[in-house]
Amino acid sequence: MTDWRRNQQLLIEGCERRFRGLFEGFPDEQICSVGFTFELGNAHPAFDLCANTRRDFEEAMARYGRDWPETTEEEIRWNSGDFKWCAGLPGPGPSVGPDWEAEYNRIHYFLDDHPDRDRLYVDFERNLINICCTALAVLAVRGAFGDWTAIDFIVQGYDENWTGAKARDQEIRRLILSDRMQRSRL
Repeated sequence: MTDWRRNQQLLIEGCERRFRGLFEGFPDEQICSVGFTFELGNAHPAFDLCANTRRDFEEAMARYGRDWPETTEEEIRWNSGDFKWCAGLPGPGPSVGPDWEAEYNRIHYFLDDHPDRDRLYVDFERNLINICCTALAVLAVRGAFGDWTAIDFIVQGYDENWTGAKARDQEIRRLILSDRMQRSRL
């Protein structure tokens, strides 16, 4: 049995320091995107914090415009693979913390070995996406990102189309503005 409430708390507690450190450690960088990238069911567990700067986004726009002009701004904006920090933030140790890393590894290997893997994968991915979205909303309300209205929020599987990330950004914004979140100020 997976305790998704506990996992959500591990995620919030484990990454708040890293996200705050990013904004404090790079004051001259205009951070424009933050979030999580993951892959369940691959040969190795993969879950990372990600972030991008305005400068790196503009450089990607220029590079794509020159080399792949048919690529849209939306595709570049929501493609975490081109972020400055696409698979982990600067700093020592696991991106989110040892407790989260151990739990994510447990989930990964449980799915990897389970005979009903395909059905369970869908449920696990849905729950993982939900706790990631909620964690980003909580951290935004706590002020971890400064002016969250200037930030794109990314929750994206490695092999997922950019449209899922964009839709989740809108869900995170809805969560941030929800009465429950605003009343609790978590």
